[in-house]
Amino acid sequence: MMMKNLLIIILACFISAGASGAKKNGFQIKVKVEGLKDTTLLLGYYYGDKKYVLDTTRVNDKGYGVFEADSLLKGGIYIVVLPGMNYFEVLLTGNQQFSVETNKDNLLDAMKFSGSKENDAFLKFQKFKRDMQIKTAAIQNKAKLTHNPDSLKGYQDQLKEIDNEGKAEFNRIIAENPNTFLANILRAIMPIEQPNFEIAEGTPKRDSLLWVKSYQYGKNHFWDNIDFSDDRLLRTPIIESKMNVYFTKILLQIPDSIDAAADNLLSKMKPGSEFYQYTLSYLLNQFQISNIMGMDAVFVHLAKDYYLNGKAPWADKKLLSKIEELVNKTEPNLIGKVAPELIMQNSDGTISSLHELDADYTIMIFWEPDCGHCQKTIPILWKLYQKYKSKKVEVFAVYTQYDKKKWLDYINTNKIFWTNVWDSEYNSNFRNLYNIYSTPTIYLLDKNKKIIAKRIGVESLDDLLGKLIDGTIKE
Repeated sequence: MMMKNLLIIILACFISAGASGAKKNGFQIKVKVEGLKDTTLLLGYYYGDKKYVLDTTRVNDKGYGVFEADSLLKGGIYIVVLPGMNYFEVLLTGNQQFSVETNKDNLLDAMKFSGSKENDAFLKFQKFKRDMQIKTAAIQNKAKLTHNPDSLKGYQDQLKEIDNEGKAEFNRIIAENPNTFLANILRAIMPIEQPNFEIAEGTPKRDSLLWVKSYQYGKNHFWDNIDFSDDRLLRTPIIESKMNVYFTKILLQIPDSIDAAADNLLSKMKPGSEFYQYTLSYLLNQFQISNIMGMDAVFVHLAKDYYLNGKAPWADKKLLSKIEELVNKTEPNLIGKVAPELIMQNSDGTISSLHELDADYTIMIFWEPDCGHCQKTIPILWKLYQKYKSKKVEVFAVYTQYDKKKWLDYINTNKIFWTNVWDSEYNSNFRNLYNIYSTPTIYLLDKNKKIIAKRIGVESLDDLLGKLIDGTIKE
């Protein structure tokens, strides 16, 4: 893959590099970079979407240095980083004793390997890919400048030719390097070949039907080219990129659909393998922090069905305890569930029940007067309440702190007279039931007090309520 600037901060996990020759069963990479002298090179690797530094070596006045140790490294695409953060890539597989030479001003074209046939092939692939990218970019730039349909079609045909040339070259390299890590890399980055779907001309909505068939085929076969038994692929930039595309762009962002897709993907891997551990960890983290409303349901599914069900043996008791705690705070307030009942003291001293509040839509807000964001949100929400209260919209506003005077002063000064409640003794357990770790936090409930939306901004709430009330969208 092409050399490029190292744009991320490198996490240094240095392992000292010895000056003696590598032991028989260890790794040894001899590096010579013409144009460098008396400086330091770094040896790093990919993992997920990050790059990590593993080792360092000094180069002498002739640009020569050696990375070595008495044990083998895990296979993957490794990077040799030069001063200035430019770098080049090498493959580390079974053979980890070889040499590479290049020039600091022309890394790719001046490069040559000795003692590694797989890196020879990898180098040829990198050069081919770079040349194809240059050709493609040139044609695309020309296509952007033309308004002539015939010229545009000509450019499109040229791009198809380049695409076919690329596929042919990929297949040639795979055929010449069977059962290799390089072959698995190329298969992993090759697009899935789509069959020709036959739908008769004149069929109503033919184009839409073709799109649906193509989408379904691509979704169902997205992982066909990945060898999940080859953990070396994790130390490439390929896998996490594909996971990001699959789970955020290919799949419909519906929790049940993503649950099924995650289960199916994990079923392709050997339980307990590095690939399995990486994928399950990636998915749990991805959907714990997702900004898409409702995706916390996927987190709960993965946590309960895998981590808390004995299917993540690498997770220690401390991690499992944290996951269980988060599940307990998330599961009660998932979208589609009935909001947990809250029976709390009203600002006038009476008792108010959330479930007994008569409303077609209930806005719950957890807030406090000293919160800067709350001070901005509450006046906007009050205006929204005036706009919709004739449509049977009510607000159940929970004060999250314990200074009753400050709370009442704010309500009366600002004339915020909706259902204002608090829990001075913390008997309702609202923080855990609604996972309140910051304010303001807004929920929207339907007539039956089922959760429609959560952690929604007040501007988005206005838009959503309007569409629900006028029937533009259904609950």
